[in-house]
Amino acid sequence: MPFSTPEISTTIARLRKFTQVDIQSQWRYSQEDITIAAITNIDSWQLATTNESKHIAW
Repeated sequence: MPFSTPEISTTIARLRKFTQVDIQSQWRYSQEDITIAAITNIDSWQLATTNESKHIAW
């Protein structure tokens, strides 16, 4: 049974959802020097934002 290009592209997109997860939306950062103890309390840190290329600019 031959597959068409759209079917293959759809299958690849579905498989990609299983293997690629966007974790950058959950990254946090702190602009100040911190102690080791402060690392355990990252809930108070700011969420990093991505640019138009979906990259976090450090």
